[in-house]
Amino acid sequence: MTYHTLFGFCNWDIVASVILVGTIAVFAVRNHKLKKIEKELEEQVLNLANEESTITE
Repeated sequence: MTYHTLFGFCNWDIVASVILVGTIAVFAVRNHKLKKIEKELEEQVLNLANEESTITE
């Protein structure tokens, strides 16, 4: 016996949807932070490469 809410969804559907939205939000935030870190690391590599090129000249 399943109980449906006003919109015809099962109560577990609503819980599962909330968990899914939360999971997507967490992955989106982590992806944004990782891209920011990746950009910073690429800038550090370029700076080190520029420093090496000026030393060897």
